[in-house]
Amino acid sequence: MISVAVLFAAHAHAASLALEKQPVLLGKTESVGVTITLDEPPGAEVRPLRVAVNVGSFSPVQRKGPGKYTTTYVPPATRFPQVALVAVWRETGAEAPIEFLRIPLYGSTKLPVGAKPGSEVTAEVGDLSFGPMKVDADGRVDVPISVPPGLRDVGVKVKDPRGGVGNKKIGIEVPPYNRVTAALVPHALVADGQGEARLDVFYDLGGADVPPSRIKVTASVGEARLEKADKGRYVYRYRPPSGATAANVEFTVSVSGDPTAKATATLKLGQPPPDKLVLRPPQSKLRADGVSKVKVEVIVFDEAGLGVANQPVRVAANGEGLGLPTYRGNGLYEFDWVAPAEFPPGGLVQFVATDDKLQGAANYQLVAPSAPSEVTARVVPDPIPADGHTDAVVHLDVRDAAGLPLTGAKLLAVASHGTLGPLSEDGEGRYSAHLQAPSGVPDGKALIRVVDSTGTFEQKVELPMREDPKRLLIGVRGGFTHSLQELMGPRGGFDLSLSFRAGPVLLWLSALAQVGLAQQTVSDSSGSLSTQSQLWFVPVQARLAAELWAGRRLSLQLGGGGGATWARYNTTLTGLVSSAWGANVGGFVALNLAAGPGHFFFEAGYTWAPVSGAGFRVEAGGVGLALGYRLGVL
Repeated sequence: MISVAVLFAAHAHAASLALEKQPVLLGKTESVGVTITLDEPPGAEVRPLRVAVNVGSFSPVQRKGPGKYTTTYVPPATRFPQVALVAVWRETGAEAPIEFLRIPLYGSTKLPVGAKPGSEVTAEVGDLSFGPMKVDADGRVDVPISVPPGLRDVGVKVKDPRGGVGNKKIGIEVPPYNRVTAALVPHALVADGQGEARLDVFYDLGGADVPPSRIKVTASVGEARLEKADKGRYVYRYRPPSGATAANVEFTVSVSGDPTAKATATLKLGQPPPDKLVLRPPQSKLRADGVSKVKVEVIVFDEAGLGVANQPVRVAANGEGLGLPTYRGNGLYEFDWVAPAEFPPGGLVQFVATDDKLQGAANYQLVAPSAPSEVTARVVPDPIPADGHTDAVVHLDVRDAAGLPLTGAKLLAVASHGTLGPLSEDGEGRYSAHLQAPSGVPDGKALIRVVDSTGTFEQKVELPMREDPKRLLIGVRGGFTHSLQELMGPRGGFDLSLSFRAGPVLLWLSALAQVGLAQQTVSDSSGSLSTQSQLWFVPVQARLAAELWAGRRLSLQLGGGGGATWARYNTTLTGLVSSAWGANVGGFVALNLAAGPGHFFFEAGYTWAPVSGAGFRVEAGGVGLALGYRLGVL
């Protein structure tokens, strides 16, 4: 295919055309295939490409791909050389880009040449060569040639019978032909005093030597005004008088001093009836999330491809109406559409648009929900106390087959024990739900069953649970303490404990009171004289402990506290009775075992508790071990 187009573009989208074969010989070429190539922004393909020409005609234009169109050009019946001036545009209103292209048309004639009889004559027309032809006895020969437009003389080579070669130029006369064409946008307009049309006139001999005053444009109704002129292109604006009753406005174009230059254009007044409806589904890919919003476009055209306004366009998606549209001009109607919350069968959404008797449909494929591959769970608190009232939060981390976080998953979750609320998406593959704890630890595992909405994925994740640690407990204890000095012995007492949470950590605040007794008897060597000493001491402490770990029944605590120790000392040697107070401080670690309405505990720790009074000084603390049971009250 050979490109012969010469582009004239005063507006933005470059265009060119190419012929299947060339040259186009008038009288010999009956028709020729033409390919038009132009810049085509996304969405422009729905508006038909219009083509007009000053001489000859085009068949309907067919789109072959993005920015590529084909048609067939039929040359005029006249035989003299001329230029087909081709206008290319889309019906998008008065600002539509119009581009003018040229196709040279070769005329056919016979060139008379005089030479010696028997000579051979060859005519050269540009890249074309005609002949050689032998001169008859009368010394003349007519050489058939094809002449391009604008040619004024032809080169002739003569070879005489003796082999001598001569060259000469022979002038030719070409009849004048029409060198003007016009294109009008839009082709129809409502005479409301607001709408405006644009008439572009292209004169092939125009330019600096042809001022706009030589171009005559006459309208049958009203007046066209010149807007600008540049390089043979003359742009006019026309606004029909408000309320004009004529069916059409006829424009005639002529050029002073060039009687062959003529062009016409017709503007229809009134809104043309709709002839075609194009429905464009969303271009972006959406998932069925019930939130994402996009535009659905409907364009209504008349038979020439002009957008038609004021149409009762309606659109439905899978039978559900989309509401009223927003009109954007040039026949474009926009509808808001929100992706469905549920994935329809096969993910297919069918849009149906209607406008009176016109109807259009388009299918849209929703993006299939990505299938989960793995779900891991984390709970707060961990483990969940089976107390019947704790509001735990279950966090799910959902991954796809590639191990990447899965967003937008449609998941359903059901707990085997307790009451699980709906899942909410927290972003980056994280989901969460609130769980009201059950009122008892199940005999088996507590599970959450997670499935996706398509039913292609199912996984069970275990929920760690523990016996109810209770909120308020009263306990008794007994143990043994060694001061690491002289004092050692059993201890007994009770405590009151209150549990509460600080974020994910379970804390225990408790009050502890113990009692201990130490006695000493001193006798002389004969055994007839003895002295008895007795020491009572009562350590009292306030404690705070944090739970380091918890299982189904066992838990481990670490804590500390401080308080005061009261001691009373008496001896029979002097009859002295003395009491005193001293501060104490210490730390401990405890292991709890849930049993019945409370828990057993084993505790090991160290307390520093020195007490000094009249006649005595004692370390009432030391390393201690204790066992006991706390009964849950609340």
